[in-house]
Amino acid sequence: MSAALLGGFALAAAPLGLLIGLGFWTRWLARRTTAPTYAALVGYAVACLASAPILWGLGKAVVAAIGSGLESADERRRVLAMVIAQVFYGDLLGSVVALAGSVWLAFWTWRSRRKAV
Repeated sequence: MSAALLGGFALAAAPLGLLIGLGFWTRWLARRTTAPTYAALVGYAVACLASAPILWGLGKAVVAAIGSGLESADERRRVLAMVIAQVFYGDLLGSVVALAGSVWLAFWTWRSRRKAV
């Protein structure tokens, strides 16, 4: 029961780190006077959008690990394997969206530095 929960948290550690970095980068860009406001707003929207599949997968992992009332060990293994796969796919989708947001922020960071010179 706790192994599935730890596995879910381990799978989500890297994408959550990406989201935290994206949030700090967006906040930094929002404080720059040369960057347009919509660049930071889109960065925040992308961070929220990327967090949805990650948190959905983590929630499913917690529910499967704690609330599983399966009697058969084979059935329990099958359900836990399916949930861990869903966590992985959610993390992958969230990471792809976060990387797209990073490209957006990189462009506007470059553009705002270019204007300042």
